[in-house]
Amino acid sequence: MPKANRFLLWTILALITLIALAASVQALQAHRPEASAAPPAELVITPEIPFGVWVTLNISNSGLASNYVYAVAIDPATGARWFGTAAGAGRLAADNRTWSTYTAGAQGPVTNTIQSIAFQPNGTGWFGTPIGLSSFDGITWTTYTTATGLCHNNVHAIAVDQRGWVWVGTDTGVSRFDGANWQCYSNSPSNFILPGNRVHAITVDATGNLWFGTSLGFSTTFDGSSWTPYYASDTCGWLPPGTPPESWGPRVNALAAEAGTLWLAVWPMELDWNNPPPHAFGVARFDSDIISPCVTARFLPPTAGLPSNIVNAIAIDAANRKWLATQDCRIYDPQTGKYSNPIPGGVSVFDGSTWLNYTTTSGLASSIVNAIAIDGPYAEWFGTQPSTLGSPPGGGVSVLEHKVRAVIPAATGGQLSTIDGKTTLDFPPNVVSNTLVVTLTHLPPQPTGDLAGIGHFFDLTAALSENGQPVVNLDQPVTITVRYTPQELNGVIESTLGLYWYNGTAWVQGGITTVGRASGVLTSTTTHFTSFAVLGQTHRLYLLPLFRNYQYPSSAPGRMSGPWTEGVVELLDIEGGCWVVTSNQGVHYELYGPLAEQIKRPENIGRKIRISGQVRRDLASICMVGPIFEVTAYEFL
Repeated sequence: MPKANRFLLWTILALITLIALAASVQALQAHRPEASAAPPAELVITPEIPFGVWVTLNISNSGLASNYVYAVAIDPATGARWFGTAAGAGRLAADNRTWSTYTAGAQGPVTNTIQSIAFQPNGTGWFGTPIGLSSFDGITWTTYTTATGLCHNNVHAIAVDQRGWVWVGTDTGVSRFDGANWQCYSNSPSNFILPGNRVHAITVDATGNLWFGTSLGFSTTFDGSSWTPYYASDTCGWLPPGTPPESWGPRVNALAAEAGTLWLAVWPMELDWNNPPPHAFGVARFDSDIISPCVTARFLPPTAGLPSNIVNAIAIDAANRKWLATQDCRIYDPQTGKYSNPIPGGVSVFDGSTWLNYTTTSGLASSIVNAIAIDGPYAEWFGTQPSTLGSPPGGGVSVLEHKVRAVIPAATGGQLSTIDGKTTLDFPPNVVSNTLVVTLTHLPPQPTGDLAGIGHFFDLTAALSENGQPVVNLDQPVTITVRYTPQELNGVIESTLGLYWYNGTAWVQGGITTVGRASGVLTSTTTHFTSFAVLGQTHRLYLLPLFRNYQYPSSAPGRMSGPWTEGVVELLDIEGGCWVVTSNQGVHYELYGPLAEQIKRPENIGRKIRISGQVRRDLASICMVGPIFEVTAYEFL
């Protein structure tokens, strides 16, 4: 081809490339397509187990005083979350931002080790410790011991009944406080009201009956005037059929009640998890509303869905799902007479037919879980402590957050924040004319068409506090700030990130303004509430070979002009690393094929090599530094 014609051809190609480049850059700068490939008509909002985001709070990233957390409770008056730790009582306000810690002293509990917590409806908190019981009304701390009416100073469990009376489980019986006086209930030679004097757990059922788990069974009463004890040794159905008495532990370490049914965490009387007795212990279901109350079901690892047989706490949510806190264990095999290797604990959920287990892989802070608190439909809170099976040991508080709510006064505005602070909404004054109740609900990942998500999908709803009337459009823009990590990007181009909303058929950006896009932070504003997602692009724009200033070999496409080409193995710092052989003529051959993988090794960088094969112009280059070369033979020199 004459030089003039070749020049004309290259000029045309250059113009075409520049036009395409300009259009692509413009699209990247805008990065606001009104719609992507259409997802399904409805978003996936309600899976069987409510979708949630796992959050860990520990001494490194929050105001928590210790990673050893033994108790968790929700203050019904303020919505604050309280944590009993090895270093005092911790409080996280309902705004998910404000922390307080109360330690031993005049303005704190009697000691720093908090074993149990419960709240009265008026917001007065009760804190059980190894050396007494403390209460806090929001202003004043008060301590109670045996000198003021407790049966024993070692407090394992606390519950508040429907009358607001406080019931306390101790080493030597049950103490009751009616607001004015203390009453101690314990066994006497003529009146055995408790199977065992040490009370490990207390719960209240829907009819107001109290249930107490003890070292040798469990007991129930309504107001303390009469008791019905259930000894492990003679309770109907307690022992699995055909097994000796020692096959099922006598201690009820935790319990929870639903309509006519009691769920019991069964332990041996004393437990050393490194050398557990050969008991089949786990969880039992006790039906109390039948003519002859009886244990009607048992769940024993490893045959049941429960992985660990050491259950520290049980809680039941509004959907009657049972949440069980377990810890590391070793399970005895009666056939071999041996114990299993250590099995990590976690959180198990049972809906009546199937089990779902959460572990540290799921997002738990540790495999030793001590306590559970159900925060309505919003979250489950778990107190954990470091485990020798973990690396690192972990510990602290784990939260499975489903949704978060905030009350926004019209006159002052306010803020809504997720527990981990990754998503915040800032409301200026007068977004609407009346106080607004705003709810953010986490959504599972959704189909996003040509765009890609980075794990931040959520639904925003609002209603007037005075009458519950839904509010969709706001009078003032609300600022939505989303924080993300480099790991969450996972190939998404950060400069293309934007906040999108779902219009019923596709994700769009109309009505959303991007205010800022700093490293790890996306800030946007909107005046309407719906379902949102942080989305971006994953494709990259590459220049045509013209702009890379390389040339193909002078031979025709296909087999090279000679059987071998000599050069040096190099790893170029392009697009995350590009393996090439740079020939003696300065051509970068992008390596391809099975044999190429043998060359692409760190120890081969800089080595002289001879390669044979063919140029593959039918394949798209990633590095764009030279032709793609399929290696059919090679030899290091």
